[in-house]
Amino acid sequence: MQSTILYGLQRGSIRKLSGFKGIHHLPTEYNASSIEFVQKIGAENIKQIASEILEHQRTIFDLKRIDYNIDIQNGAVAVETPQLSFVVSITLDTKQNKQYLIRTEVSAFKETNLTNQFELLNSLNSYCNLLSICSNTTINIEDFIDKIEAIDELRHILSYPIDATECSLRFEKYNIDLKISDKGIEIDPIIPKGLVDLFKNSSHVLSLLNQSSPGFEFALFA
Repeated sequence: MQSTILYGLQRGSIRKLSGFKGIHHLPTEYNASSIEFVQKIGAENIKQIASEILEHQRTIFDLKRIDYNIDIQNGAVAVETPQLSFVVSITLDTKQNKQYLIRTEVSAFKETNLTNQFELLNSLNSYCNLLSICSNTTINIEDFIDKIEAIDELRHILSYPIDATECSLRFEKYNIDLKISDKGIEIDPIIPKGLVDLFKNSSHVLSLLNQSSPGFEFALFA
């Protein structure tokens, strides 16, 4: 079984968050209190992003208030509509204590034939640009590498570290960087061209992998 997540990450200075005041001090280390501080002063920022995404959905699908649910939590806003479920969350960036990290994640598409959902995908272009396909079973990376290396068309675009704990394939033709770990696949556009392009090309690439590698069944949606 697999699950597909569409997401996007936004980093920025904590000073730029709407709740940051002159009396506040920037975090000096990554800990629970620093995370709570960023979640508190960034609450309005993630509400704004969630509102923008929801407003797009209301316009496209003519949604009424009773058609969707909003759950505002500490550091996150979760929204569910008849078309999709998404969460906008904020935390302290683990790599830089003076930066916030906002993650916008679409965890469920109710309509899986997304290649025809141009308006829906285009409405998410400003917020999401990455795909993650999580596997419920562990992927044998060494086995995958061995099968790919037996295929002339794919061997030259394959790379992996010396311990073969992960691997990646760069599909220039399809504008796709594909990274595989034992937990699943991460898909990143080489040049961002929007979600319609990303979904269409990802579908082609996954189909190519399945045809070339018997025993592997990767799909955008299970």
